Amino acid sequence: MPLRFFILVFLIYCCRPCAAQLRVDGVLDAEKRFCNPGIMGKSRSRGVEIRYTRLPGAPLQYKSGEGYTPKAIEGVEQLSFKLKLPLVNRPDWKVLLGFSHQPETIFFDASQETATQSIFNDMHDARLKRSGIGLYVVKVVDENEYLGFTAKLNQSGDFDQLINFGREYRAVNINIARAFKESEDFEWGYGIAFSSNFRRTLALPFIIYNRNFNEDWGIESIFPGYVNVRRNITSKTILLGGYQFNSRNYAINHDRQPTNGPVDYHLNHSEIQFGFTLEQQIVPWVWFDVQAGYQYNFATRLEAQTEEFSSFQVRPGHTPYFGLSFFLSPPR
Repeated sequence: MPLRFFILVFLIYCCRPCAAQLRVDGVLDAEKRFCNPGIMGKSRSRGVEIRYTRLPGAPLQYKSGEGYTPKAIEGVEQLSFKLKLPLVNRPDWKVLLGFSHQPETIFFDASQETATQSIFNDMHDARLKRSGIGLYVVKVVDENEYLGFTAKLNQSGDFDQLINFGREYRAVNINIARAFKESEDFEWGYGIAFSSNFRRTLALPFIIYNRNFNEDWGIESIFPGYVNVRRNITSKTILLGGYQFNSRNYAINHDRQPTNGPVDYHLNHSEIQFGFTLEQQIVPWVWFDVQAGYQYNFATRLEAQTEEFSSFQVRPGHTPYFGLSFFLSPPR
């Protein structure tokens, strides 16, 4: 019901009749002006992206019952492939279809295996995946206003395939936003983010604030998700600094075997990354970026879904991170 409600509200708002936008004969007014979402000098949009991120080892504590037991993470490797294909590219409508595949591998210290640690040893060197498809829609109302709508279907877990459409791995994310472009240097807006997965259903508001203070400095933010201060060093070099909040949920089988029913564990993790990103153009359309910073990890949960296993409260240590990506970015 919440998903249908959000989609219905968006379609009603976007498709409502507007005498100022349509001629009497129903043809779009040729003199109507439409804004271009985003501000001048903003960080680059990405049509195709390949990213690698590495986190070095960190201490870890886990708790099942009373007291915490020390363990260690030897490292974390994250890969990411994202693709967005334009379906409609008109001044008043922009529609893209996206696909993403993001495997993550956690290397645990398996030197002191015990019965209570067996889930960690099963997860050692296992490839956890987040794969999904998405629809991205922008409806430009006029020269000062536009609407955004995003719908994503993700599958998250330790399945072997590229993507597994089993219900036990499924997650749905819906974002609806309304933005006002005051000038080429300032836009703001608001919206709501709805998510529903195998763990919970949640709706949170967010605020869009993008502004250029001068030709060299600006800010880009969707609060509370991320806030970045931007420095345009040249037209081909952009430096960003700030924070970003991330969360991940995986459905995991203890024996790493396929299932058509309840999985054994749900892994829930969230973090804030404080760092810098340098975007650099290589040739027209082709860019790369390098990232470096510090990741602050919140408590992680391994929630057992069957009675034969125990749940764990996990405290991963904080750690630096490093990343590198190559991406295609068409001219604005």
